[in-house]
Amino acid sequence: MDKLLSPIEQAELVGILKKPEELIYEQKQRYFFYGAIITCALALGGFLIYKSVEKNKQNNAS
Repeated sequence: MDKLLSPIEQAELVGILKKPEELIYEQKQRYFFYGAIITCALALGGFLIYKSVEKNKQNNAS
C-alpha cells in the first residue's frame, strides 16, 4: 500500500513546488536568455549608429 503524502510532498510530486536545484537551473537559464537579448540589442544599436554615421559622412562629402 502506498504511504500517504504530505501536502508539500504532493505538490513536489505534481510539480507545483520546485526544489532549490531546479530553481537555480531556471534562474541560470533566464540570465542566459536575458544576456543573449541584451547582446543582440547592443549589436543592432551599434550597427544602426555605424550606418547613420556613414550616411552622414557621405552627405557631408557631397
